[in-house]
Amino acid sequence: MLVLGGMSALLAQENLPVTRVVLFTNGVAYVEHSGAVQGDANLSLSFKVSQINDLLKSLVLIDEGGTVDGVRYPSQEPLSRVLGSFSINLQGVSDIAGLLERLRGAEVTLSSPSAITGRIVGVESRQTAREGVAVSEFYVNLWTSTGLQSLPLRTVTAIQPTDPRLREEFQNALQLISQSRNDDKKTIEIGFRGRGRRNVRIGYITEAPVWKTSYRLDLGANKAYLQAWAIVENVTEQDWINVKLSLVSGRPNSFIQDLYSPVYSPRPVIRPQTAQNLAPLAPPPGMEADRNMVAESAPMSAPAPAPSTTRGREPAPLRLQDSGVTAQATGEISGELFQFTVANPVQLPRRQSALIPLFTGDIQAEKVSYYNPSRHANTFNAVLLTNSTNTDFPGGAFTVLEGGSYAGDALVENLPRQQKRILTYGIDLKLRVQSEETQESLITSVKIVQGVMSIQRRQSFTRLYRLANSGEGRRVLLLDHPIRGGSTLRQPAQFEQKTATDYRFRIDVPKTEGETFKVVEEMPVAENFTLLNFSRGQFLSYTSNQEISPRVREALQRAADIRGRIETLAQDIRELERQRNQVIANQQRTRDNLASVGRETSQGRRFLDQLMQQEDQIENFGKQINDKNESQKSTQQELERYLSTLNVE
Repeated sequence: MLVLGGMSALLAQENLPVTRVVLFTNGVAYVEHSGAVQGDANLSLSFKVSQINDLLKSLVLIDEGGTVDGVRYPSQEPLSRVLGSFSINLQGVSDIAGLLERLRGAEVTLSSPSAITGRIVGVESRQTAREGVAVSEFYVNLWTSTGLQSLPLRTVTAIQPTDPRLREEFQNALQLISQSRNDDKKTIEIGFRGRGRRNVRIGYITEAPVWKTSYRLDLGANKAYLQAWAIVENVTEQDWINVKLSLVSGRPNSFIQDLYSPVYSPRPVIRPQTAQNLAPLAPPPGMEADRNMVAESAPMSAPAPAPSTTRGREPAPLRLQDSGVTAQATGEISGELFQFTVANPVQLPRRQSALIPLFTGDIQAEKVSYYNPSRHANTFNAVLLTNSTNTDFPGGAFTVLEGGSYAGDALVENLPRQQKRILTYGIDLKLRVQSEETQESLITSVKIVQGVMSIQRRQSFTRLYRLANSGEGRRVLLLDHPIRGGSTLRQPAQFEQKTATDYRFRIDVPKTEGETFKVVEEMPVAENFTLLNFSRGQFLSYTSNQEISPRVREALQRAADIRGRIETLAQDIRELERQRNQVIANQQRTRDNLASVGRETSQGRRFLDQLMQQEDQIENFGKQINDKNESQKSTQQELERYLSTLNVE
């Protein structure tokens, strides 16, 4: 609350009232107090500690006939730092032993139970026996006129410092601790200096509830009618009496910076210099300095469908046009924002809220059905709302009325002038949509350059939507089809709208069960293949494709023939190696048999003859394998030469 005090004779005991409030949709409000003062005046503002930072950041002071003398406010120095400045630091002290340790060296009078005066040496813990049990007990050591005395701390009933200044600081420290726990408000003092009667104004930004909007949309029979209401809350401790209220739609940047807490910059601690004997100095080698060195919206999700209602029979349908509600605010552009200003002064007591009509009037609206397969499986009852007014509407909830009855709820983002939004307010039970997708790939061109085959394809994606309208007449369907990245829309040729993720089509659906709607998208696909790695089968798979030019197919056929000879030679080599390995295995068995019967026996001589024959076979297989390898190598080189010089399309 802002009150006058000090040197103001006219308003010494009166309030400087709140005269203007501007609410923003980013959680702050601009509050302005204004009134008349006479001569020199000191004004005091009482704020919660949490509001001080916004106040220091945004405070605006105007004296229309004098000067602003300055602003004073209590410091927010950290409690630990303030307590550390006292002769006795009570920070962290919670018991008598800890307190006496902080008073070491101080002269005190202890009652134990007789009075003993002396300086505290310290507090120590000792193990003592009490009723046969060893316990730990604190003793305070005191230096007195008769020497050192040690007293059990449990026998001390009173402690009194003899130094009056120490007693005063002890009292101040306790008071400071108490204030830091209970004091949630701070007083700001503002001085105005001048002569005569004049007006002064004080404005500042403070945290405030976000003002909200809600809408009532009556679809009516021939035209739609809109009511826009603002929800305003006064959560302050001040009544708004005859306040000029403005509501700003937009989100200017706003932040909290801690300007209230003192900031201390750490400083280095330098030891005092003393004379020292100097050691020999050997500077390290240096290097020349381098003088060139230079130090996204996810789209909004569709709102949940509202429960359908059955229209009751009423004598006369409810019409918003006949409600008697009239707009109490005017709207205008304010920089990059849009501002509603309430025409008449607002009367809103503290801790109270209010509904204020911002707009009433006709608006362009078309009843449609809406379907987006990416967001929901159902079709929705919807309204295509065009802001045909001169007002920018903030986002909010819409209550939709149809035929004088409740039809559903919708949620809409900001709606600037001349822009369109779709309001979905219920599930459409009379229009069903199903879809299926097929793909097709067509080769558009093939060319071979130095052994690399480049294939250009046209990938086609076709989604067929099947529409079933069981309603009483034709319906307009707004259908959102997801955009496939990198593709081009081929059918239909045009769309109604395009969002960041979807094409939006307008479809006139007759009463039928068999209506279809086709969407075709095409995407170019490029593929490159190194032909040297192709097998004969891969070559042949392209030679039979009639989408490829005859010249390319002929070149691939020749490459397939060469690759076929290479693969045949490779197969022959594998067969010869298999046969040779079989002879080698037989030869090992013959050697084992020879070793068992001996070379001099008739059977041994027969095994020797077999070994010679097997050796001749192994040698013959080796020669054939070498010949085949040479032929394969030569044919591989032939294929490489052919492909490296092949340029055809």
